[in-house]
Amino acid sequence: MKLIDQGNDRWLLEVQFDIPEGKRVELARQDVALITDANDAPRRINYSGMGLTGNPALPLVAIAPMVGGYNLGNPAFVKHYWLYAPVDAAGADSLRIALSPFAINDRMQTLPEIRFSRVTDVQLVAPIQC
Repeated sequence: MKLIDQGNDRWLLEVQFDIPEGKRVELARQDVALITDANDAPRRINYSGMGLTGNPALPLVAIAPMVGGYNLGNPAFVKHYWLYAPVDAAGADSLRIALSPFAINDRMQTLPEIRFSRVTDVQLVAPIQC
């Protein structure tokens, strides 16, 4: 799970599922809960769709059960699915995101919420002569 900065306090939540052969994942609900530091009341945010390529700029498909397998027939390349949801975090320095429960082969699973914090990094780049 990661947040992609789109500018102006707009973010895109990306949730990636890697599903091996023989597994089937189905969402109980098609949304996530967003809790910001400015407001502890959770907001439900719907996914905008499911991607099969990992590129949110490409067309998304309707969310459906995710069936595992291998890309290119190779067990080293487990099948991937990406879910995207727009996040408006105006003025928030931190936020928590809780995924809705999901079923793996009809057994319900729940993940703990994940906390994101805004951090400013300073990176220095210096030419090196050998």
